[in-house]
Amino acid sequence: MGESSGRLSNFEMALVVFICAGIGFFVYLGMQWTAGTIQNGDDSLLVNTAKSTAIVNSNYGHECMIADCPSHSGGTCSHHYEDGYYAYFDKVSKKFVGEKMSGYNEGEVMEVDGVEYKGDYHTMIIEVTILPNADPTARWIGGK
Repeated sequence: MGESSGRLSNFEMALVVFICAGIGFFVYLGMQWTAGTIQNGDDSLLVNTAKSTAIVNSNYGHECMIADCPSHSGGTCSHHYEDGYYAYFDKVSKKFVGEKMSGYNEGEVMEVDGVEYKGDYHTMIIEVTILPNADPTARWIGGK
């Protein structure tokens, strides 16, 4: 700024570069934080979807949640758990299945009803259990 030629000195140019790099770094940190927040939100919404689907599919815990379960046609249900039922939620079809599939969690730390579950990306799935006339419970477990 001391020069009258209108050009930046080397010191001023270095300051501009460092300021731009600092701004870029903080923008990067903000984007990382936003991505993490969105991933945790996706996992929470998926748990809510699984619980709601369990209530509807199981007639509030009186039937198996899995649509093609033999119990719907008079057969024996292999998904019976104590007095209720359990199943694994398929993220793609938004249906319950009896066999574990590959993991689909978006975040590394998932929370369900105040309980934290930890796992690497795409290694965990949602297991839902429901008893007659009770709210379903969900938890994150290891996938296939």
